[in-house]
Amino acid sequence: MQSTAGFLTMATTLGASYTPLERSFSLAGQDLERAATALGGLVNCFEGLEQDLRGPALVTALAQLDQAADSVRNIDGIIRAERQVLDRIFALLQAIAGHLGHLDGTVRAVGMLTVTAKVCASGLGALGEDFSAFTREITRLFDLSRTSLAEFLQVVTRLQEKLQAGLSRQDNFARQQGDAIQNIPATLSQSTAALQQRMQAGAAASGEVRARSAAMAQAVSEAIMALQVADATRQRIQHVEEVIGGLPSLLSGPAMPEADRPLVRAHVCHLQAALLRHAAEEYEAHAGRVDGALDRLSQEARAVLQIGTEAYGQGGERRGNFLAAVETSVRHALGLVRDFRTAQAEVAAVAQDITASVLQLSEHIGLVRALETDLRLMSLNMTLKSGRLHDAGRTLHTIARELRSCADQTTQIVGLITRDLTSVTELAQNHAQRGQTAEERALADLNTLMAGAMDALGGVGRQIGTALASLEQGGSGAAGALAQARERLAAAGIAAILHRVAGELDGQAGGGSLSEEELSRIRPLLPASLSSRYTMESERAVQARLSGQTAYPTPAPTNTLEDILF
Repeated sequence: MQSTAGFLTMATTLGASYTPLERSFSLAGQDLERAATALGGLVNCFEGLEQDLRGPALVTALAQLDQAADSVRNIDGIIRAERQVLDRIFALLQAIAGHLGHLDGTVRAVGMLTVTAKVCASGLGALGEDFSAFTREITRLFDLSRTSLAEFLQVVTRLQEKLQAGLSRQDNFARQQGDAIQNIPATLSQSTAALQQRMQAGAAASGEVRARSAAMAQAVSEAIMALQVADATRQRIQHVEEVIGGLPSLLSGPAMPEADRPLVRAHVCHLQAALLRHAAEEYEAHAGRVDGALDRLSQEARAVLQIGTEAYGQGGERRGNFLAAVETSVRHALGLVRDFRTAQAEVAAVAQDITASVLQLSEHIGLVRALETDLRLMSLNMTLKSGRLHDAGRTLHTIARELRSCADQTTQIVGLITRDLTSVTELAQNHAQRGQTAEERALADLNTLMAGAMDALGGVGRQIGTALASLEQGGSGAAGALAQARERLAAAGIAAILHRVAGELDGQAGGGSLSEEELSRIRPLLPASLSSRYTMESERAVQARLSGQTAYPTPAPTNTLEDILF
């Protein structure tokens, strides 16, 4: 009765031992998963940072800044080329204004001839009615032409004033920014070269952090896998628990001969004690390796944290201050380009205004051409009708000849104006086109070039800040989680319990190991379920050794999920 109680007590002790074991290992596994997640984040973060620091985007950004420095030097040449075009347009507008003055004189002459024609026609009585109609029409055209010419001249004068203002602003820009055009490119080139050296050093540090974090993450993953020893230990404890819990019933059963009960009891107790000791030894070996690995990993996590801090974390550079020198140079260059583009935009607006105004001027030219056409028709009619009047129409005939001469002059002047307007239009359109394909596009590209380069560099700066924050949080978090996992594993204390129960089982055996003869004698009395419980290779090895067998017994087939998995 006392032995039965002892077996039940040991079974209860074993049954209660693996619950805290599983809880401790489960919590330790969660700690390790946190550490693995933190380290995996560091790997991804610093892998991306290293790629950025070594990648083509950064190389391109630095090359773009060098290209921007060269482009800034070309601003002076762009200004000179543009000035030549604008000076030519201004000269053409002055020529057109002169042509308009001549045309106005011709129109005034037509007005004087009209007045003379009216006087002559009034002296002819009824015969002068047709001439009076002619003079009224000429008067109407004269008034339209004077108004049109006045508006024409106003437009040309306004364009001259706007163009002159644009040229003055260009002159002011060239005078005020002359030193900046020379100094900014050199400063930008120097800042870019210094930044390139910093980035190369940072890439090396990022690569080391990434590689060491990846190695730690792999080691933590292996440690997590090693925690499966807790589950294996639990199963082995449960197997022993089931056997010693059922041993009293086996020994007291009717099929067990009285003389063989001590032998069966001794064999089963020694076997279960050996299984417990073997399980404890394997657990201690695995736990020792895991503990040592976690200690080394915790130290490594702190070392990696130090690497990143030394590489980037001094002087507040996590906020991207290492870009300060380049940012200052780029800001000055962008300011110069912005002012230049503003000056260019004003001139471009004048060129567009000229192009748009040419359409309006063309309408005025159309009115003048209509005057010229009507003058020719009227002069022809007056010539024909005055010829029929003989001497009475001689004065009107002279007036008709003068009108035809005015029409010829109008044709000549309008041709000159049209020619110069065409030249102005072509120059203005070519200016706009060159601005889109060469000048303005070059400036727009320069602005975009530097802005894009700084965006890329700013992105790297932000990623460095993110990486440092991740390193501080992830590295410290990983180190803390690893240390906590060690504490949980050390607190499990399962090995001591297994060794103690194994000693108690040896005490319950009542003697030493059985001889081969005794083993052969009791082997038929051992239930087949005893072997079927040992599903693990280590268990079967222990059983084979203590049972005097050279081969492991084949476990009985089972359909339980636990046996399938383990």
